[in-house]
Amino acid sequence: MTMTDIRSSEDGFALVELLVATAMALVVFAVTLTVLGVFNDHTEGLTQQNDSQNQARLGIDQIVSQLRNVASASTPPSFVERATSNDLVFQTMSVAAGVSTIERVRYCVPSTAAPASEPLIVQTQTTLTPTIPWSASLCPDTSGGSTSAVLIPHVTNVHRGVAVFSYDGDSGALGAAPADLTAIRSIGIDLLVNPEPGFASDEYELRSSVLLRNAQSAPTAAFTWSQGASGEVNLDAGASYSPSGEALSYAWSCAPTACSSAASTFTWHSGIGTKTVKLTVTDQAGYSTSVQHTVTVS
Repeated sequence: MTMTDIRSSEDGFALVELLVATAMALVVFAVTLTVLGVFNDHTEGLTQQNDSQNQARLGIDQIVSQLRNVASASTPPSFVERATSNDLVFQTMSVAAGVSTIERVRYCVPSTAAPASEPLIVQTQTTLTPTIPWSASLCPDTSGGSTSAVLIPHVTNVHRGVAVFSYDGDSGALGAAPADLTAIRSIGIDLLVNPEPGFASDEYELRSSVLLRNAQSAPTAAFTWSQGASGEVNLDAGASYSPSGEALSYAWSCAPTACSSAASTFTWHSGIGTKTVKLTVTDQAGYSTSVQHTVTVS
């Protein structure tokens, strides 16, 4: 090997070559870091979305469980006290340390202009005598010794104009309530949740429904009448019934000729003319229903 060969084998990279190699390495590192950053952001978003979905599912399970155990200490029973599209108040049976108590529970979503999502709030209150109602305009309303907590964050229903709660399969207008709260037999839950309100694609929907199995139906009042040979009127409430199979009590009232009876059938000596007869039936739970007919006696 000659001295020239030795000198040639010891040649290194030129400065330009080093700069090019360094620049290429920096580009590769930058692309790699960018990909890792996007991957981490995507992973973090999925984790946040999964956590939010799990929290929403657990929250819905809690609401459904409490609705299945609706209870009431009043007569007649008052299971559902408020029922609008984003505010639900009811009484439920709670068991702690082996002791059963009746609680008033409220689930509501605040109606505010901003931000684009709101939390679903849960409030609880041990049944008081008299009970202290929650204000319909405040969510939460912590008066009356009630507790308040966020059950499900990032609810977008109010801003999307979608009812959180629906009743007997009819969602109705946003904010509207059923005319007769005692007639509610099923409650639907429809939650739109978005942990990133700025990205519509991150929104998801969870639905459930529950039948109020402990709720009772009011009795049906009905009666027939016939005129006797001597002008008396025979009244019969045998057509009245309780959907829950409970025993009924009866109360008759008449005008302008008075009548009064607590029997299911009785004979009324009304006199000739047109009369008004009213029957009120009441079941053992305290629900009452009335029916009124015009009776003409010749």
